[in-house]
Parts: sequence; C-alpha cells; structure tokens
Amino acid sequence: MTADTHYSPSYVAKVTARRNRSSLTARLTVAPGLNVIQVPVGDRPNDVGLQVYFTGPLPEPGGTVAVRSDDPAVSVPATHTFQGGATGGGVPGITVQPVTEETEVALSVTYGRRTVATTTTLVPPADPYDVIATLVAQNARETEYGGTRSGQYDVWLDAPAPPGGLEFAWRIRDEDPVATLDTSPYGHVPGGGTKAAARLLLAPVASTHVVVLEAAFGDRVFELPITIEPRPTDLVLPDSVVGGDTFTGSVVTAGPASVDTVVELVAFGPVDLPARVVVRAGETAASFTGTTFSVEEERVVTVHGSFGAGHSLETAYTTVVP
Repeated sequence: MTADTHYSPSYVAKVTARRNRSSLTARLTVAPGLNVIQVPVGDRPNDVGLQVYFTGPLPEPGGTVAVRSDDPAVSVPATHTFQGGATGGGVPGITVQPVTEETEVALSVTYGRRTVATTTTLVPPADPYDVIATLVAQNARETEYGGTRSGQYDVWLDAPAPPGGLEFAWRIRDEDPVATLDTSPYGHVPGGGTKAAARLLLAPVASTHVVVLEAAFGDRVFELPITIEPRPTDLVLPDSVVGGDTFTGSVVTAGPASVDTVVELVAFGPVDLPARVVVRAGETAASFTGTTFSVEEERVVTVHGSFGAGHSLETAYTTVVP
C-alpha cells in the first residue's frame, strides 16, 4: 500500500441548523485522521516495520493509535503516541518470531473510529544444506567494458538466511584472468538477510569476451555469464580549427564490440558538437562533425566523453583560432 503524500491541517467548520425563523450555530473542529499504513519492503523479509500516515499534521498534544497483530509471530505494542505536528512515522517495539512455514500476518492500526489494515508474509529460513539462490546484475546493467570496474552483482536467496547467516564463496569460473574480484572472495549473507553483493575489476579486451561469475554455497553453485566489450579508448580532435569552420573528430574503441557503443560528448568553448556518437557493432571507430564559432583570439575547447554507466574517456582539446 502506498502512502498518500497529500496532507491537510486541522480546520474549523461552522454548522448551522435552522427551523422556521430560528437557528442554532456551532463550531466543529475537524482534525486530521488516519490515512494509510504500510510495511516497508526490504531485503530482510522477516524484519517487520510498520509505518503510519495521517491525512495531515496532528494538533497538539498529538495522538495515540492502537496497534494490533492477528498472529503471535509478530508482536506489536498495544499503542503508540505520535507527537503534535507529526504527519506519520514508524511504530517501534515490533518483534518477530521464527516461523516454520510461510505465514501471512494481518496488522491493523486504529485512530479514532477509523481502522486501517495491511498484511505481511513471514517466510521460514533457507535450508543451509539446500540453498536456492539467483545471481543478477543490479539494475539490469546490460554491458560491461574491459578496463573498468564493473557494476554490482547480487546473489539473492529465495528465503532469509538462518540465524548466524550463510557463508559462501565468490569466484570466476576457470580463474579467467579477464575478471578479478574487487571484493572479498568469502561472501556472507547475514542472518535474516537475503542478499550479498560483489564487484569485478575487468581487464582490457580487444574483442567481446564472456566470463562467468559464480557463488558457491557448499556443493550448490549459482552462475551468471557476464559479457565484456572493448571499451572506447580515444577521443580524437584536430590540434586547431579556424573559428567558423567545421571539423571532423572521431571516437576510437579497443576493438570491435558485439553491440553498438554509445559515447556521450560534452564540450566547453566556442563549439557545437553532437550530444552522442555511436560506434556500430563490429566497428572500431566512428567519426563526427563539429562546428566552431568565430573568435577574436585563440580559445581552447575542452571535450569530455563518457560511456556506459559513468565511465569516462581522457579529456580531449582543440584550439579555435581567429
């Protein structure tokens, strides 16, 4: 359940009742009420937190909610008081007991006459002798480049690690020298957790290369093939250009890649360049055209190139002359 972030303060309404020529008037204070509750999602599924959101900031001196769980596996405090001015917050003091089977627990919060409920599911811990896991590239990073530090790779358990955690080993299949671990080869998923992460240092390559990352829990080995492409190596500009003229520059890669390689360009100075240059799959260079502006004295143009997820080329320069 997603919290509504639109809040309204308390307000006073005037209520009038009329009969014939007579009327009675009263003032009614309408205070913020309970909006929604939610259990935040994380990589420790049995760590239960409870967030409460009101429809606006509570008036002084605050407000007390009643909290309830329908299962002893999740113990909650009977009440919790929020300070005046609060629009919501977490309920402290929640404890969770281990379960032996998947257990859905209903949690509810009451404020005034309104009760809002949500559910959370507890899962039993992973079997340390029969681990089930998946290796994934974080944020679905599609392309890695030789000569860079890789993105993050995560091993996800299908259930929380038991108390004390689970030990495993990161390794590169066949000790492929193109990739080395940038983290400890001894991995640990903490008790209650479901994830551990690793990064790689990737050696330069002159053609597309595939390495296999492995996470070994005893005899169980989980693997992920990682494709490494030749990286862009040079951004080539002429030494000088007459102001007002066009010129040709190029992007050079370490070898032919299996996919298009996109290089983003940012220039500082009297020049107009394309925002991106694409080196097509199977090619090792791509040219682009730049346009300079007239100058009254020499001006140095600085061009920055980037590729992939924030990798940078060495800065290139050209001089625009009158």
